[in-house]
Amino acid sequence: TDGSDRTIGDVLKKMPGIQVQENGAILYQDKPINKFYIEDMDLLQGKYGIATNNIDASKVATVQVLENHQPIKALSGKEVSEHAALNLKLKDSAKGIFTANAQVGIGASPLLLNNEVVGMLFAKNRQDIVMDVSKEINSFYSNEANDMNNNKMLSIPSPTPPAISQQRHLFNDAHMGSINDLRKLNPDYTLTTNINYLYDRPEKNSYSYSEYYLPGDSILAVGETMQSQLYKNRLGADIQVNANTKNFYFNNLLKFEGEWDRERGDALTDDSIRQHLRNPVYGISNTMDWTKVKENGTVKVNSFFGYKDISQTLNVYPLLYGDLFNVSSSDGNMKQRMDLSNFLTRNSVSWGKSGEISQDYKIEFRSEMQHLKSGLQGDINNQIIMPDSLRNDLNWNKYEWVFSPTYRYSPTSKINISLTVPVKYILLPRNDQISENSKNSNYLYVTPSVFFNYKISPFWSTNINYNYSNNIGGIREAYTGYIMTSYRNLLRNNNILSKGHNHSAMGYLMYKNPLTTLFGNMFASYRNTRSNLLNDYLYQGILRVRSSIEQPNTSENIDLSMRIGKDIDAIASSFSVGSRYVYSSSSQLSQSVISDYQYQYISISPNFTTRFKSFANINYTLNMAWSKSRIESNNESLPNIRTMSQKINLNVFPIKRLTATISCENFYNNAIQSGSRSMWFGDISLKYKLKEVELSFDYTNIFNTKRYISTSYSDIGRYYYSYNLRPAEILLKFRFKLK
Repeated sequence: TDGSDRTIGDVLKKMPGIQVQENGAILYQDKPINKFYIEDMDLLQGKYGIATNNIDASKVATVQVLENHQPIKALSGKEVSEHAALNLKLKDSAKGIFTANAQVGIGASPLLLNNEVVGMLFAKNRQDIVMDVSKEINSFYSNEANDMNNNKMLSIPSPTPPAISQQRHLFNDAHMGSINDLRKLNPDYTLTTNINYLYDRPEKNSYSYSEYYLPGDSILAVGETMQSQLYKNRLGADIQVNANTKNFYFNNLLKFEGEWDRERGDALTDDSIRQHLRNPVYGISNTMDWTKVKENGTVKVNSFFGYKDISQTLNVYPLLYGDLFNVSSSDGNMKQRMDLSNFLTRNSVSWGKSGEISQDYKIEFRSEMQHLKSGLQGDINNQIIMPDSLRNDLNWNKYEWVFSPTYRYSPTSKINISLTVPVKYILLPRNDQISENSKNSNYLYVTPSVFFNYKISPFWSTNINYNYSNNIGGIREAYTGYIMTSYRNLLRNNNILSKGHNHSAMGYLMYKNPLTTLFGNMFASYRNTRSNLLNDYLYQGILRVRSSIEQPNTSENIDLSMRIGKDIDAIASSFSVGSRYVYSSSSQLSQSVISDYQYQYISISPNFTTRFKSFANINYTLNMAWSKSRIESNNESLPNIRTMSQKINLNVFPIKRLTATISCENFYNNAIQSGSRSMWFGDISLKYKLKEVELSFDYTNIFNTKRYISTSYSDIGRYYYSYNLRPAEILLKFRFKLK
């Protein structure tokens, strides 16, 4: 640590083997962590950005990495995990004391406010974090409730956010409140409550220019100036009871969530288009896990029930596509409604026996029941027109019975081999009430997977995975009436069930030596996917109409990466370097013509930090990437894209309490044809610490760069984006202790 580090998140970014991504997710040796503990307790249930962004680094004694972490004590040594966990051990002076910090910030160009209040208590049997901040908090844990798909189908088009800090492009007014409470009922039982509310009002202003490659060397060009205003409201509440002993495990998680978003947007093309979208989503779920270890084996019971209700409404003014409604007038509007209810349950019972060859047998029942109702109507002089081709009323159900035997072989404590051979029976009833068409399908699949883990030495370890799986399309591929997902996208399906299978193999080699601080890893994966359907895109002016046809096709993906990092004490420095290679090939259909598409990507990302005794440090990061695309139908290679981003930070400590930071960023894209290929950003920050008060002055975007420009290619076209950026700004902040 040094004078530039305030929170434990600042320190984690410097540690070899640990990466903190832009969104706050933490990786160890390029793999996501599976738990984040504070004093061995999981207070935040995946929203650990609350801790990394607010716990004072001076209060932390140790950061522990728990490799191959199995969070269920009863399964320790029985089921091997590929992922690590992090555990923060606090100093004694930070335990059992309630602390509260506040920040008041005000700035200009335009008027800026940045206010926060955070209260924390970390005691032996209780932990609390209560906060009111201006940031959105994400959950990084993967579980049934978090992974339950929202299946939102309607949207207002906007470019993908630029690959720069949100501080440079996000115009918003955000408020987030979070209450997190963990209580130990006894040494092995905990009760956790998490309540989060977010209000955010981001504004987006951008210009996009798209070229779609059509058969016969023709190109469709679409230029849009886009403006949107989103009003985001999110409320979530979790209650979790957990018992975790050496012989018994019980966990019950009850989740409530609500979203009521609305968005207004204008798109300026040849016409002026106004859009209004409402996005209410409500859900409730309960997850229960129970494990009991007995002398003759282990019994596990798992249960999940979840329900979500989504009701979207998209209004577009004026009426753009009169042919859809058999009218010639554009005086009026289009309204697309989409209502989707989704009930999902998964329940399983398993019995296992440990030994040199362990056995586990699981019986599972899964059910997903969805009802989609949609309609696209034209409103012309208060006359509602909605033909059946623009309506859907579909019941889509899926029932699965699965028998999964698993065998694990552990000849030594260093080697673990497991083989799972699920046998799956699927019943798929569908009922389209518009066409009065009902259909029942059933399938029998065997989907084996193999996992091999070998701890070669205290420094070296490796694991290899192979999986074979079958895929059946969901309700997004089942509806046959058109849905206007955005003002220029009209989608439907041809009543052909999407089916496919894929083979995937992954290999991972890791080296670590904490004594010499040398960490490294290599990763390789291959995926081969075969599907029976291709999506066909027909262009009618700027309207893109999608349908699907039955056409067997295969796609391949190769992903290779490596990373190495080390501290070099002799020169008071640390470095890391990562590289990646991606190759993919697939088929696509446009204007009824099939073409093959190939894509290659190479990147290298070095990072270097050096310290000049106690008065300064400097950090330099670089990312260089090359990408190449080819469309076989035109026998044409698209222009190569070379991008580069680099950032340098200089922290100077002229006196003990003062930190001055100067930073500069540069972005380069050789494919930009209109505008500068190179963009520069500069920031200056001053931070002065008193006993109880921290004063900081930030001057951001000192070069007053007003636009960020990006160009990219895909299998169907070229995209040019220009984003409006925040102007040069100053911000004065006061951070102080309330208690």
